[in-house]
Amino acid sequence: MEHSTEIALIERILGHVEAGTKDMAAATTPGPVAEYFAAERVSRERDALFRDLPLIVGHASQVAKPGDFFTHGATGVPILVTRDHDGRLGAFINVCRHRGATVCQAAAGHGARNFACPY
Repeated sequence: MEHSTEIALIERILGHVEAGTKDMAAATTPGPVAEYFAAERVSRERDALFRDLPLIVGHASQVAKPGDFFTHGATGVPILVTRDHDGRLGAFINVCRHRGATVCQAAAGHGARNFACPY
């Protein structure tokens, strides 16, 4: 972006802040609600929001002690977050490499010593 464009945008934003206003479109643009549920759109949004940047899936208090763990799957990638017995925090794909099975079925737990494929 050109420097002059950046300055113009900053001045416009500051003007809105001072006046308590905001930019508005001339009119609304209605669209079919089905577009928001289309599988292709959901896939594109999931990729844009959850694949390229770090993602917060929980809080350190959920794995406060060695052996604590929780799982997360809301982004489409099954994740297992653990605190090992040396106190280190780790996050792993919650799938075994040889059979593709879910390694940990529980949503959360305490005192786990290890995680293993169910096969």
